[in-house]
Amino acid sequence: MTRTTVVLDDRSERALRELETRYRCSASEVVRRALIAERERALGVPEDKRRRRAKALKALIATMDGHDWRGELRRLKEEDEHG
Repeated sequence: MTRTTVVLDDRSERALRELETRYRCSASEVVRRALIAERERALGVPEDKRRRRAKALKALIATMDGHDWRGELRRLKEEDEHG
């Protein structure tokens, strides 16, 4: 890892602290996550990550074969809404 210094304005500092609390991690980890997310937004998801996501999605779809996945999604949504 490389150590670096970043100068933040008040708004960015508040955002950093809020995200530290939300994710329960260090400021460094928040910055790392933000940089990776922005890179993926601006440049696209790297090919190896895209392949892993596709493989995981195919496996998930296979587990739902023959099941009422729409009903399952409704049930999970209801659980989220009602606690």
